[in-house]
Amino acid sequence: MKTHSHREQGQSIVEFALIFMVLILLTLGFLDLGRAVYMQSVLANAAREGARAAIINSNPRPTDADIRSAVRANAIGVQLADSDITINPSPQRVPGQPVSVTVTTNYAAIFLPYQTTLVSTARMTVE
Repeated sequence: MKTHSHREQGQSIVEFALIFMVLILLTLGFLDLGRAVYMQSVLANAAREGARAAIINSNPRPTDADIRSAVRANAIGVQLADSDITINPSPQRVPGQPVSVTVTTNYAAIFLPYQTTLVSTARMTVE
């Protein structure tokens, strides 16, 4: 039976350390990517619910504040300012007119030095 020398054991430890660092970096990158996909999904849902709130045929018609409130209620885990929610047309909407709600937020990765802007838009027709 062949035994390994101390030199070969040291080489194995160095190789493991190099591969381990790459695996950790990949794992952290996948975690950040998953978080970005989740945030994009939340923004899409929030924009859709905001557009839905804008088209409802009620008396009185929903205000921009009502629409922004609907967007925030569905943007779970994302802090949105009024400037992050764009409603077009605003403030008057008439039946048959298309309404778009755009939600924008900045995304900063936790583990990697990466930043981007996430945007989602939903369009529906006023009832």
